[in-house]
Amino acid sequence: MYQSPAMIYVYKSSTNPYKDSIDYSFITKPITQQQDTVYIPVRIIGYSTSTDRVINLVADTGRTTAVTGVNYSFLSSYIIPKDSFSARLPVIVKRTVGEQTTEARLWVKLVNSADFKTGIDSQLTYLVKINDMVTKPADWNLLAGTSTYFGTWTNVKYRFIISVTGITDFGTLTVPPPGQTVPFTGLQVFYYKTQCVTALALYNANPANNPPLKDENGNIVTIP
Repeated sequence: MYQSPAMIYVYKSSTNPYKDSIDYSFITKPITQQQDTVYIPVRIIGYSTSTDRVINLVADTGRTTAVTGVNYSFLSSYIIPKDSFSARLPVIVKRTVGEQTTEARLWVKLVNSADFKTGIDSQLTYLVKINDMVTKPADWNLLAGTSTYFGTWTNVKYRFIISVTGITDFGTLTVPPPGQTVPFTGLQVFYYKTQCVTALALYNANPANNPPLKDENGNIVTIP
C-alpha cells in the first residue's frame, strides 16, 4: 500500500504575533549573560512513528547576516521524538559587541532529511533577529527626569540599569489592562535606583567581573 512521505514545516499560528519571526534582545538580560535559546516550532504532515526521526535545520546563507559560532549556533542534530507530531527546535543566540549597534539576522530553513521531505512551501523559513541595542530615553535630562535618580547617562550605565530592573523606559509604567500606561512615581523610580546601587556594589565586589564597572568613555560607573 502506497504511503506518501512524511513532511515537515514551520508551524505559524494565525494568533501568534511571532509566527514569522522573533525579535530577541539581550538588553533586558544580566550583563554577564552571554547566550540564550530561542525555539523554532515545527509540525509534521503524516503519521507519528515509534522511533525518533531526524530533521534538517540550516541557515539560509543568502539572507542571513548573523555569523555562525559568533551570533548563533545550532545543535548537532534535531529530531521529531517518537510518537510525536511536533517539536520545538532550540537555536542558541549569542551576545556580541556588534549587536549593540547592528541587528544580526538569522534566517533558518527546513530542508529535506532522510526522514522528512519539506512541506508547506510558505512555511519552511523563520527569521530570528538578534540585538543588544539601547537608546537614551527622551526624558533623561528633563527637569525631575531620570537623571535626577541615576545621574549622567552613559550607554554602559543604562545597560546595567536595564539588566538589573528589566525596565527600558522609566517615563511610563505599563499596567492592566494590557497596553495602558501611567507615569512612574518618584517613589517607584527611587526604589529601582536603590536596587541598582546595591547591584552595582555587588558587581564591583566580584573579582570575576574585573571591577570596577567602567563606561564606554573609561569612567567608573556611579549611581548617586
